[in-house]
Amino acid sequence: MLAFSLLAISSSGLGQRLAFLVLAGGAVFWFVRRQHRAQVPFVDGRPLANRAGMLVMIGAGLVGLDMASAVFVPAYAQEALHLGILASGFALMPAALAGAVLAGAGGMLVDRIGPRRVLIMGLLAAACGGALLAWTPLVWSRFLVAMVFLGIGTAFTMGAPLNRMGLDLYRAEQSAEALSLMAVFRSVGIAAGPILLTMARTAFHGFSGMYGEVALASLLAIMAFALVPVHAMTVGEAVSTSDA
Repeated sequence: MLAFSLLAISSSGLGQRLAFLVLAGGAVFWFVRRQHRAQVPFVDGRPLANRAGMLVMIGAGLVGLDMASAVFVPAYAQEALHLGILASGFALMPAALAGAVLAGAGGMLVDRIGPRRVLIMGLLAAACGGALLAWTPLVWSRFLVAMVFLGIGTAFTMGAPLNRMGLDLYRAEQSAEALSLMAVFRSVGIAAGPILLTMARTAFHGFSGMYGEVALASLLAIMAFALVPVHAMTVGEAVSTSDA
């Protein structure tokens, strides 16, 4: 289903695109039918069928898209900063170091101020990083600051913050299912990211347009998580009530 959807997005010919869309629609139909007929459904979709669930899914996908943008940093550094292949690989180090140092802090902040605020902080940092990379001409000082911002964004959106949002949608005994779904939604963004970012690069002024899309995706994710009800756990409680 996901593979056919991604192939439809990336296909250049109209015939191929329509064929993959039909296959994707067929896969969705088969999955939904199996869900309704199964005695024990593969996925409990009830917590995802309301505003909180849909917004968390959208936010997780956009976080994955932000993550996918790191793949293009070396190529951008080669083009804009005239770095060699080896040096362009090391250009990611500021982001990696910032993410590694602050990852633990992100987890602790989740317990102190809640996952939604931590996610919004991380996405604001990612939006700043994307905007700095989209600002041309790219110079070393701005590039390094952007890498630090992107590292902060990774530390404050991956792992505990996003997983806690998913856990709050489900009952305690469904924690494994909730975490698996968060990984799936994030992976959808990671898989679709290179395709969507490459399309933005082609349509909007090269790498500048690409990282402008990263900034926009981060802002949209902020809106999604900001609109999730404060007590999203009531979704899980509603499921428990209906089961009773």
